Amino acid sequence: MLSSLLAKAVEERKVLAFDYDDKPRLVEPHAIGTNAKGQLVLRAFQVTGDSATNATAWKLFTVDKMVNCIVAALTSQAPRPGYKAGDRAMANIIQELPEVTEAEGKFQAGFGRLVTDWFDSRTEALDAFRTMKLAA
Repeated sequence: MLSSLLAKAVEERKVLAFDYDDKPRLVEPHAIGTNAKGQLVLRAFQVTGDSATNATAWKLFTVDKMVNCIVAALTSQAPRPGYKAGDRAMANIIQELPEVTEAEGKFQAGFGRLVTDWFDSRTEALDAFRTMKLAA
């Protein structure tokens, strides 16, 4: 079941790759739960990929709209600075990370920029992901 996979990715701090609104995404999941409508949702920091809005930002994804979801063999930098446990967009939280301390946040912000720059410079990763999607 996808909710178990996502909860495990949150717990183990693994990066997820999936398509959302027909756009490939790489995200660091921070929390999974249900919203007020009972929909399964994922709070994640998008580290790279396509997006109608900012490509690198906090996002709330409706799980039913996530396609070709895989757990990447990458460890995330979660929890990212700006993350708040107890997400108010979720009526019921299934799995979440603890909040980051100020010292951890400063370290992770700098390291996170390095990781994001590395991802952004590696268009082959996105090309490979798109190729996997087309082959499926």
